Amino acid sequence: MDEFEGLIAELQALGPADFDLGNESSAGWGRLGEVCDRLVDHFDIQAFAPPLFAFLERLDGSDIGAPGPVVHALESAGPLHLPYLWESMRRKPTALGAWMVNRVLNTNPPDVGRWLDLLASVDGHSKASESAVNEAREFLRYQRSKGR
Repeated sequence: MDEFEGLIAELQALGPADFDLGNESSAGWGRLGEVCDRLVDHFDIQAFAPPLFAFLERLDGSDIGAPGPVVHALESAGPLHLPYLWESMRRKPTALGAWMVNRVLNTNPPDVGRWLDLLASVDGHSKASESAVNEAREFLRYQRSKGR
């Protein structure tokens, strides 16, 4: 197993119990931070974005940070992470994904309407969690209050 495969295996081994605030022995945050740092330091966005977004989708509802190491890792690639964010939000919207879309909108992108439509699409998406729907609604309300 090479380094990348090992990091992805570590990522896939992390589950909700690793981020349980009631469990004093949970060490998920530290492990997640180390994995994300190593991914960013040694690999490009094309390699690490898909497994990181899959992790966000799988652990939607767990407290993995806000923004946390996953978002920091993805955003470290600048706009190169945007197509992966778009795909993830279309596939399975997450609360952190909605948070990331809001951050994109705060930069006043030229395609602001497209990103607003993406946030609006979370409401009614068959795979969106309640927390994802609520976050998307709040961010959409916030963006519209800015005249968008």
